[in-house]
Amino acid sequence: DLTNQLQIGLTDQKEAAAVQEEHALLEERLVQLMQMNQKLTAYVQQLQGQVQAAADRERQLGLELQEIKSERQRLMDCLKKVDILQSKEKARGDPQLRAELEAAQQMLRSAEEQVRSLQDKL
Repeated sequence: DLTNQLQIGLTDQKEAAAVQEEHALLEERLVQLMQMNQKLTAYVQQLQGQVQAAADRERQLGLELQEIKSERQRLMDCLKKVDILQSKEKARGDPQLRAELEAAQQMLRSAEEQVRSLQDKL
């Protein structure tokens, strides 16, 4: 009976030592996991900063693109005006076109005089 009690006592001590050893290993592993978690959290924060910087840059590029499009439209409008002015200058330089333009202007003045005359009569 005493031998059984001694064996039970030794078994309990061995189990207690094994449990303590396992507990120590688990605590060590927990510390490692917490350190890994801190590193991953720092990395995630770094990535979030990079994502925010990229979003800010994309927004800035969008604004610059809008400015470029506006400037392009303004330049296209200027080119249209230049084309119109060049066409008018060309018309003035070409004797036939200039004669047709002067004839059209004379017809317009004549029509305006007729309108005034009719208004006076009324």
